[in-house]
Amino acid sequence: MNKAKKIAWWLFRAAVVLLVVFYAAAGALTLWFGRQVESKTRAIAARGEPISVADIAGGARGPGAAAFDAAMKRFTAVKISNGEDAAIATVAAYTREKPAPEDWATARSAIGKLGPAVDELSKAATTGEVSVGFGILSESSKSYEVFSHIRRAVRTLSARALIRARDGDPSGAADDLVAALRVSRTASPRGAIIGALVRISCVNLSCAGIRACLQIGEFPDDQTGRLCGALDAAGLDELLPRAMLYERAVSHMTYQNMMRGDTDNQGNPLPGGRRGLLWKLETLPVRAMLYANESVSLDALALQSEQMRKPYREFGKSGKDGDIADQLPWWAVLAKTTVLVFARARATADRCEATVEAVKAMLALERCRAANGSYPDTLAGAQGFGCRFGDDPFSGKAFVYRRQSDGYVLYSIGDDLKDNGGKQAGKNTGQSGGADMVWTMPK
Repeated sequence: MNKAKKIAWWLFRAAVVLLVVFYAAAGALTLWFGRQVESKTRAIAARGEPISVADIAGGARGPGAAAFDAAMKRFTAVKISNGEDAAIATVAAYTREKPAPEDWATARSAIGKLGPAVDELSKAATTGEVSVGFGILSESSKSYEVFSHIRRAVRTLSARALIRARDGDPSGAADDLVAALRVSRTASPRGAIIGALVRISCVNLSCAGIRACLQIGEFPDDQTGRLCGALDAAGLDELLPRAMLYERAVSHMTYQNMMRGDTDNQGNPLPGGRRGLLWKLETLPVRAMLYANESVSLDALALQSEQMRKPYREFGKSGKDGDIADQLPWWAVLAKTTVLVFARARATADRCEATVEAVKAMLALERCRAANGSYPDTLAGAQGFGCRFGDDPFSGKAFVYRRQSDGYVLYSIGDDLKDNGGKQAGKNTGQSGGADMVWTMPK
């Protein structure tokens, strides 16, 4: 055997040895992390927490779900033009956009077409915890379309509330805003993260409608109490923790399906179903990586779930307390993606909570002014006037409140956790980075 053949022979043997060692290591890692995942999922089940999507989906349909599905279908069947939809959006954004007379007229006409369907949808949303229209979701995988219809319904109700307030009907306006908050509660299918974020968006829309109506007029005492009750029932407290349970179950199902070869990483079915021994050998390194990512993901989500229940001022700190993704191994790419989604959602949820408490404070301030002829000197002076409100979730203290000659300024320090003196954020800058969450009366 000449020298070249010897070298080739030894290279071949070395490659075979390396391949055997590689697959042996992959097999050992698969067993190791597979047992970790099995142990962790058993521990989750022992605590009574769901680890299967079926466990969560089983109780998702409340008693009003069928009626809500039917009402949603009728609502989506009513067609209006893009111009009419834009006019409704402009009116609903009254506190930011200041609609022109033609916007009011166009919105009024469009709402006349949508009104009966919106009324039916609102009525259906009041019966039980219906969640989002599962009948529609079962016919189409495009859940974002259903969420856009939910937002459209909330936007339409908010715009109609403003029209009624301008027409001197504050009770009718309050009815629409209570209905908008009830419809908002439906935008959370089984607690998934996208549904949670859409519900937050809808609650913000409803709150903007209440603030706009307060700038136009005031609500009677009994309607103030109804609005505060609807705000309290917005269901924000457990929204993200519940969403984490669902996402954990979905992730577990996805990992398991991918490791069996049933689906790809997008959940699309692969031909042939479960694979044989040869496929398992070929995909051993991939399955080792999936098991490792799921093991890390389960630990990360457990830690994040614990942090989600802390006040934002503790959760939002940088480093070990605030950024779990930085603590994960560099190779746990899939696990990091899930963690980062919830870290960003937390700030969004707390901004919504701050908005809800601030709007409740504004309702109380208006009742105090109606009773005493002027706004109180301190925010505490408005407590108990038809609406009880909480503190700023970011500071853990009372909202900052300052009287002005023609009204007041109320603000939260926002998610940068710094008091910037009531500086308002620009339209495109968000609340972070040197600005507070500010509400003024009048604006």
